[in-house]
Amino acid sequence: MIVYILFVSLGMVEPLLGGAWPSMYSDIGADPAVAGVISMFIAGSTILAGIVNARFLRRFGAGVVFATSVGLMGIALLGFSVSSSFVLMLLLAIPLGFGVGHMDVGANSFVTAHYKPQYVNWLHGFWALGASIGPVVMAFGLVQFQTWRAGYRMVGGVHLVMLIIVLALLPLWRRASAEKTEAAQSEQETPGLLELSRLKGAKAGALTLFFAGGMELATGLWGSTYL
Repeated sequence: MIVYILFVSLGMVEPLLGGAWPSMYSDIGADPAVAGVISMFIAGSTILAGIVNARFLRRFGAGVVFATSVGLMGIALLGFSVSSSFVLMLLLAIPLGFGVGHMDVGANSFVTAHYKPQYVNWLHGFWALGASIGPVVMAFGLVQFQTWRAGYRMVGGVHLVMLIIVLALLPLWRRASAEKTEAAQSEQETPGLLELSRLKGAKAGALTLFFAGGMELATGLWGSTYL
């Protein structure tokens, strides 16, 4: 359940930029089109984090990785809420993307290793719940506080609360990793990128995800902005 709640908070992040952008770009003196640049900085960092995530899971364990990820997201979101500079937002997009990438790939790996496949589907269902809540939070901030900054502060605050919860439950994560079960062993032996790329269907799956991810990013950013 903690992993599911973490994925709700993860889902809240992605639509924020698009929902805030019509009010944000004039505040930071940016051209309306450069939202795509910020989005790509986040996406690029997410990709890098996903590539190295298996090493981090093996070395530090799921609990530490999740705590670091949610902490990075919380700090970056609060940084967005006080930023008045486009360059600073680009810099903050990097730790935000790393947090998103490690949480996304790490949670998928953890649930895949410890639970049946249907629980992975539920994981993404909770992400969708968060992605639906994020624009509502931003709209609430825009209406009640007359600023896009309020939306970022609220979602950043949610992530800091989640950080406290994950840190408090670190013994649970350590226990899950230490259990001498087949599931725990499979987590500790998480294959690297090269091993995964050799699996049957891996290349077709990656290509499918490339196009699906492109549609998701485009609609998540500009769809929210348009609406």
